[in-house]
Amino acid sequence: MKIIHITTCKTLSAGQRKQLIYESEAAGNVSSFKWDVLAYHTGKVANEFERKVPKVLSFRFLRNIYFWFNVIRLSKKYDYVLHRHICFDPFSIIFSRFIKNRVSVHHSKEIEELKLIRSGFVGRAASMLEELSGKYSLNKNAGILGVTREIAEYECAERGLSIPFFYYPNGVSFQRVRPVGDEREDGFVNAVFMCGKFSKWHGLDILIDSLLDENGFSDIEGWCLHLIGDMSAVDSEIQKKINSSPFVKVHGYLPESAYEKIIETSDVGIGSCAMWRENLSEGATLKVRELLAMGVPVLSGHRDTSIPEDFAYYKWVDRIGPELLKGYGLALKGISREKVREESKVYVEKQKYMENVVSWVRAELG
Repeated sequence: MKIIHITTCKTLSAGQRKQLIYESEAAGNVSSFKWDVLAYHTGKVANEFERKVPKVLSFRFLRNIYFWFNVIRLSKKYDYVLHRHICFDPFSIIFSRFIKNRVSVHHSKEIEELKLIRSGFVGRAASMLEELSGKYSLNKNAGILGVTREIAEYECAERGLSIPFFYYPNGVSFQRVRPVGDEREDGFVNAVFMCGKFSKWHGLDILIDSLLDENGFSDIEGWCLHLIGDMSAVDSEIQKKINSSPFVKVHGYLPESAYEKIIETSDVGIGSCAMWRENLSEGATLKVRELLAMGVPVLSGHRDTSIPEDFAYYKWVDRIGPELLKGYGLALKGISREKVREESKVYVEKQKYMENVVSWVRAELG
C-alpha cells in the first residue's frame, strides 16, 4: 500500500508545519505500508517534504492550477492520495474528475466556517461557491477524511455524498515531543493556556469570565493562569480584566524553549473553550495532544474525537471555574509526567492514527 498526503496552500501555518513534521517522522517508523508527506506553498521551504510554488505561478488562480497538476501527476504513482481540501476552488470542478484515488482531508465545516471568518457578502459568496464546487468535486472522491468524526459525517451529509468516510485526527510524534520537567509547586496550582494567536474559537473571554469577577479577582486562592500566545485579537475589555488580575500572567508569544519552562511548573493545560463558535462540538487540537505527550493533564471546553470521556487526564466541561481548576490540579499533582504521557499515547500518537487510516483504506476502498 502506497499513500501520499498532500497539502496545498498559500502559506503553511506553524501548526500545519508542525503537524506535517510529526506525520513525516511517524511515517519513517512504519514498515507495513509506505506513507509520504508533501506540502506545496509559496513561503520559505523549511523541511524536506516542502515544495515552493514557482514565483510566476504564485498568484491565487495560477497557484491552484499548479497544485492540481501536481496532485494529478502524483496520483498515478500512489494507490491513494490524501489531499487537504482547498476551499471555494472553482478548478476542483475541472480537475477532480481526473483523480479517481483521491481522499480529501477536511479540518473544518467549510461551508459554515467561510460565513464566520468572512463577514457580509464576501463570506456568503465564498460559502456558496464552496457549496457548489465542493459538492461536485467531492463526489468524484474515493473517500472523505475529517480531522474529527463530526466533520467527516458533516461533509457527507451536507453535500449529499454516499461515499466512505473516516476520521484522521491531529497527532504527535512521541520521538519528538518529550515529557517536560516537573517543577510543580506544593499546594498551589499553575494552569497554562497557549496557542499561536488567541482567536474567538479559543474562548479566552469565556474562560476569563468563568474564573474572575468583574474586577479581575477570584474567591478561590492558590492558583494562577499563564497565557502564552499573541493576544492582539482579544477583546479590549477582557484584556483589561486580565491586566488587573493577580491570578493571570500574560507571557505573549514565546519560542518553544521559553514556554517549556512555564509548562514545567504547570499542573493543568487548558483546551479551547468556544469551539461551538466554529459550529463544532468536538475537536482534535494539536495543542491538547502536545500537552498530554509532555505529561500535562488537560481541562477543556470541548469533547475530543479520540479521547474517551472517562479518561482521567482529559476532562471536558461546559465551564472551567476556579474551584474546578484548582481541584483538578491538586487531585493530579501526585501523578508523574511519565504516567500521564504513557497512558495518553494510545489516544494522541500520530502513528496510530495513520495505521487506522490505512486499515480503513484497505477495508473500505480496497
